[in-house]
Amino acid sequence: MAKKIPKKAAGKPAKATHSIARVKAKVDRKKSTAASSATGKSTKKTTVKKPIAPKKRFRPVSGDVSGQTLNTGVLPLFNRPAKRKLGILPDGHDDRTPIRPDTSGNYLAPYNLLCQLVITFPGGQEVGTGWFGGPGTLFTAGHCVYSRKLRGKALSISVWLPSTNKYIWATAWGSTHEWLSAGSEVADFGFVKIPVRSPSFFRYGDFAADQLRSKQIYIIGYPNDNSQQVNGPALWGQAGHLDVVKPRQLFYKVDTGGGQSGSPVFCWDDKSGLPVAVGIHNYGSEAMNTNYATRITAEIVKQLNSWNV
Repeated sequence: MAKKIPKKAAGKPAKATHSIARVKAKVDRKKSTAASSATGKSTKKTTVKKPIAPKKRFRPVSGDVSGQTLNTGVLPLFNRPAKRKLGILPDGHDDRTPIRPDTSGNYLAPYNLLCQLVITFPGGQEVGTGWFGGPGTLFTAGHCVYSRKLRGKALSISVWLPSTNKYIWATAWGSTHEWLSAGSEVADFGFVKIPVRSPSFFRYGDFAADQLRSKQIYIIGYPNDNSQQVNGPALWGQAGHLDVVKPRQLFYKVDTGGGQSGSPVFCWDDKSGLPVAVGIHNYGSEAMNTNYATRITAEIVKQLNSWNV
């Protein structure tokens, strides 16, 4: 008759096996370390830093663009005035409309030329809008690349491309001397370079004041006070007309919000039938009950061209 193995004894082989496994794992680790020392290669996994999306997530959007027909096919410090907002609702009501992608989830032109910027500054993170003004160049507001409020120049900029539904890293950015040195509102515009070339882009030009007053304008961008599409950040915008045209600024009551800074103020060119940027949205004033932009003049066209290489 076979003897019964005491429970205590029966548990010893398992304990021994576990100890052997631990010793073997320790030996394997030592061998791996020795091998890596001999080859000079590290066994640690390397991680690739991915472009960042905004931390805040928004609710899904719905709606359409009813009544708004668009195309289907070293940095010195400066004293920045206080209480400048980046967009307001002049009449107190938000009349912006969500811009929806097509059935395949893609934005049609010129919506696909508008990119979201997620900017990391020494003092925090902001969201802005940029637009293709050349194959690999985005134009935006100057405070999207340098912000005294957030303690200086942008450390990194992540760009959402609606054509690929992905974020990529910007490779370079900058602004005007007037903005960097003096914080001039009329010079609050800049550029962002990305390692992707777009086959199409916004035209930009200097229109006469009478022409500008007669045209319907559009301001569309990525506000941080509104929704998020399923595939990424959502575009919102509104059409309207200019109230005041000054030599270096444009004023309007078209609704905007934070995050839309850098959006193009654009209209349609009667001759070419193409969208043309005539301003770069950058502010809103509750005191004046208006939003406003830097007007694209002949001088600014030269500046933009110098960046667009």
